Amino acid sequence: ILMQAPQVQVEHAADDPYLGPQTAPVEVVIFGDFANSAYARYALTLPRVRDMFGARARFVFKHFPANDPASIQAAEAAACANQQGQFWPFHDTLLGSAGALDAARFKAVATQVALDRAAFDACLDGAQMRPRIGRALEEAARYDLPGTPSILVNGRLAPDPPTFLPAFEYFKRLVEEELARQSASAR
Repeated sequence: ILMQAPQVQVEHAADDPYLGPQTAPVEVVIFGDFANSAYARYALTLPRVRDMFGARARFVFKHFPANDPASIQAAEAAACANQQGQFWPFHDTLLGSAGALDAARFKAVATQVALDRAAFDACLDGAQMRPRIGRALEEAARYDLPGTPSILVNGRLAPDPPTFLPAFEYFKRLVEEELARQSASAR
């Protein structure tokens, strides 16, 4: 007997950062935390996976920070960057460089990716995105996700990857398996 993971109807907020077209047959929703090293490994492969599948895959990011001040502030900083349409450059720059997760680093990354610093600083210092992060955490709780990173492929919780499988190969297989499943069910 082959059992499929239960499927949930993923909620989409207008400000969810994404890569790829809305019409893609495969949607990979990643609940991530900037303080989580496993998420960082996955995240840094996303551009390569997106390039491989083009219009056949869409990747959506949802905040799922740990209950830790630095993790929550990193999520808020990324949401502030997203307000300026620069989530992915901020995301990739923050994850691609070492350092503490603190306001000074977030502001340095904001400068690196050419954000309007006055607007970014006001957003971050005023905790303007805290309600947005709270809603994201509530969404993750509704899906009963086990932790970060959690990945939903077309609404189904993806299994944890084997420890020997590189992040790129894991994402590649997730997308290929979903495309194959759709092809088989269309016959």
